[in-house]
Amino acid sequence: NKNGTYTRTNIEIDKQGNKKEANIYGQWSFGDPSFSTIYFGGEHYWDIDELTKNKFSFYDRSGKFGDPFMNREYIELTPYQENNTTN
Repeated sequence: NKNGTYTRTNIEIDKQGNKKEANIYGQWSFGDPSFSTIYFGGEHYWDIDELTKNKFSFYDRSGKFGDPFMNREYIELTPYQENNTTN
């Protein structure tokens, strides 16, 4: 949202096809003038790799660059599409 808050919905579907949803709420801001890093507070950042309507990829980073204990994990998200088949 423009006010610096977000709601993330995690959707998990198990092998039996059961769907489970959970919402997570938080705050964010851009962490740099080029708008390529999202800052969540503390030492938590997302360094944006690609942002399109079909793909959002980023490095989930804990710590600042130059910190020997910093770690990064590459994450790629795609839009959820409900299966609209009828029986």
